Amino acid sequence: MRNLIVATLLTTLSATVAAEGLYVGAKVGYLNPSLLDTDGTAAASLVLGYELADVVLADVALEGEYTRSLTDGEYGDNSGDYSFSSIGLFGAVRSGGFLYLRARGGVVQQKFSSGGTDLDETTPAVGLGLGFSLFGLESSLDWTRYLDGSDVDATDYLSFGMRF
Repeated sequence: MRNLIVATLLTTLSATVAAEGLYVGAKVGYLNPSLLDTDGTAAASLVLGYELADVVLADVALEGEYTRSLTDGEYGDNSGDYSFSSIGLFGAVRSGGFLYLRARGGVVQQKFSSGGTDLDETTPAVGLGLGFSLFGLESSLDWTRYLDGSDVDATDYLSFGMRF
């Protein structure tokens, strides 16, 4: 499934590389999986997006995002470490104006690795954000929830990002 998401993202964006609606971004934040007895960890994301439409009250975009834990999180009573990575494809809506609201939804392939054991699952994801735009740069504070799957519990990601 991860390869399908990457292929879809690359196919969609490759036709629009020279277009004005293309943007890149980076985020850092705190990732908190809901797995039993896990501690949160620092994470970073790279975002590649394309603005599909600029309507009167909102901008509509397609975004691809790769997220990875920066440090190993711990679970249990410090009995083990885990790492996290995900790749996702989102539809996003951003209100117009200097201060703006963001909402997005999509599908995410998430992977937890710990001591040779991998939990790998595709789940829906939703997010909300608040940001501001100044001189062509955008900054936002975003919350994203990767929803429960059959093997992976919900994961929350609170992040601060810049979009160029």
